[in-house]
Amino acid sequence: MKTIATFFALLAFQFIAILTAKADTPVQCTFNGDPASVTAQAETDKYCWIGTKDGLYLIRKKGHKVFHMTSKNSLLPSDHITSIAVNANGEAYIGTNEGILRYDNYTFLLIDKENSALKSNHITSLACLNGTDIYAGTLDKGITVFSGLSSKTFTADNSLITDNHVLSIEQKGNNSLLAILENDQRVCIRNKQFLTLDSE
Repeated sequence: MKTIATFFALLAFQFIAILTAKADTPVQCTFNGDPASVTAQAETDKYCWIGTKDGLYLIRKKGHKVFHMTSKNSLLPSDHITSIAVNANGEAYIGTNEGILRYDNYTFLLIDKENSALKSNHITSLACLNGTDIYAGTLDKGITVFSGLSSKTFTADNSLITDNHVLSIEQKGNNSLLAILENDQRVCIRNKQFLTLDSE
C-alpha cells in the first residue's frame, strides 16, 4: 500500500513539474565565462547573445545549449564583439571591429563595406529603433541605418552630426535613440531624423 501511495505521489510530482516547465516563465541564460570579458549582450525569444573579446556565445534557451562562435569556426569577421542589437522579428546584428554578422532566424550573413552602405567595418555601437531599423555607429565614418533591405550612411558631410567617430548609440525612450560622438555632441534620432538635443 505504501508503494502504491509513493508511486502516485511521484506521478503527481512529475505532472506538476511538467506543468511548471511549460508555464510561461522567463528563462535566464547562464554564461559561465569571465563576466569582465563580456562586451555586449542581447536576448531574443529563442537565444541569448553574449559578445566577448574572444568571440560570440550563443545560448539556446530551450535546452541551454551553448555555441561558442569565433572567426575560425563561423562567418564571424572578428572575435572582438563590440555590440549586439536585435529587432522585433528576432533577427540579431553582431557588431565587430571588422563588420557586422546578421542572423535572420535561418542563416548568418556578413555585412561590411563591400556589400552595404557601410563606409567603415569598425562598428562601435548598434541599436534598434522602432523594432525594425538597425543603427550602426562606426569608428570614423558616421552612422549607417539598415532598414529592411536598404541601408544609408549619415556622416558630418550629409547630416547634423559633426563628428564621424561614434562612441555609442543607446535607446532613449520607446521611439528614439541617443548617439554620442567623440567630440561630445549628442544627437537624438527619432523617426529616421537626426536632431541635436538643442533642437528637440
